This record gives sequence, C-alpha cells and structure tokens, in this order.
Amino acid sequence: MANSASLQLFDLVHSMTRSEKRYFKIYIRTHSSKHSDEYIQLFDMIDEQEEYDENALISTVKDQGSDQRFAVL
Repeated sequence: MANSASLQLFDLVHSMTRSEKRYFKIYIRTHSSKHSDEYIQLFDMIDEQEEYDENALISTVKDQGSDQRFAVL
C-alpha cells in the first residue's frame, strides 16, 4: 500500500496544468544536473498512470536499472 506522501505526489502531478508540467521539466533540467533525466522519467511515469501503482513504478524503474535508488528519487 502506498504511503500518504506518495499519494499526495500523485495528486499533485495530476492537478498540474500542461504549462506547469512543462515548466517543472525545464526547472529540473536547469537546476538538477546529476539525476535530472531520472526525475523527469519518474514524473512522466506518474503522470501516465490513471491510478497510483507504486509496484508498477518500481518494476519500471527496476527495468531501467535504478531500482536501488527508487526511494530517493
């Protein structure tokens, strides 16, 4: 079961307008050089989900090789 913070993040991502999502991605690319691609990929995965499914996110991240840092992302 997902924790409250994860559900709040899911709700936040889904409440954003298209412009806000675009600005977020620009901001991340500008201010987070080391892992910006991973943050954007996770953001996109959350945005694509109809219902929050943490196991699906973990599975996808694991397939990309970043599963040990999922909690940090």
